[in-house]
Amino acid sequence: MFQFFQQISEKKWNYVASFVADSLAILILILTTYLTYAGQTAWWYILAFVSGIVTWTVYEYVFHRWIFHGSTPLALGHGKHHDDADRLLSMPFATGPAIYLVMFFLLRFLIGDGLAAVFTTAYAISYLYYGFLHHSSHFMEIDLKLWKKMRAHHLLHHKFPDRNFGFTTSFWDRVFGTHYAIARVKRSAVAARSTTPQPTA
Repeated sequence: MFQFFQQISEKKWNYVASFVADSLAILILILTTYLTYAGQTAWWYILAFVSGIVTWTVYEYVFHRWIFHGSTPLALGHGKHHDDADRLLSMPFATGPAIYLVMFFLLRFLIGDGLAAVFTTAYAISYLYYGFLHHSSHFMEIDLKLWKKMRAHHLLHHKFPDRNFGFTTSFWDRVFGTHYAIARVKRSAVAARSTTPQPTA
């Protein structure tokens, strides 16, 4: 079964279908938010939306660092991307919508349909945003300072696979000490201490 999904992940049509499926899922989630609005104040919706974005950034870092770069079957597929960054690889196109569906139905029992839909919408938008950013970093050239900074951050990960796991944000790399620039400063400090003559007794 895993081999079947791995074969799908390497198909060009699956790569394109992933963007289409996630976009359609977001539209459905937005419609669900509208239809299930129960009169909560705007602040609750804003909080749910921001929480969905933050949750995505945590998921992205954790999944990328410990699943894609860990001792897991998925690490093999991700390794192909590192070996050939121009290959169009993607999780099976139904993966995103399936995650959103499970997330929504679990959350609706805790915070209600409307807020669950907003949270899941924000999460799904973040995932789609990541997908476009990742694609553009390998196949496009955009004359925007922020984009160039994010692209450089990601391409350093390809050169140093144990650094810069986050893409949509470098925040968690800084928190966990895997940010390339921070790690470089630490290495320089250690090297400086090791070459500095130590006082003798």
